[in-house]
Amino acid sequence: MQKIKQFFAIKTMDTILILMGLFLFAFTIAMIVIFIKYQAVPDTLITSVFACFGAEGGFMAVIKTAKLKNEKEEEDV
Repeated sequence: MQKIKQFFAIKTMDTILILMGLFLFAFTIAMIVIFIKYQAVPDTLITSVFACFGAEGGFMAVIKTAKLKNEKEEEDV
């Protein structure tokens, strides 16, 4: 029973990461289809999407690191 509760206790950052991964997967497939159909892709759009998601992932990593550091400092006190 406790394992089931832990399974459904997905946190916000985990949800965001899952959604980011699904979006990037779908975006990549869409770009492949566009390339097959038109023999060209929107390079600026692709660069912007991956830069945006890279920045979001970086921000989430900084937030997570800061939270872990604060928790560790509170345990030491």
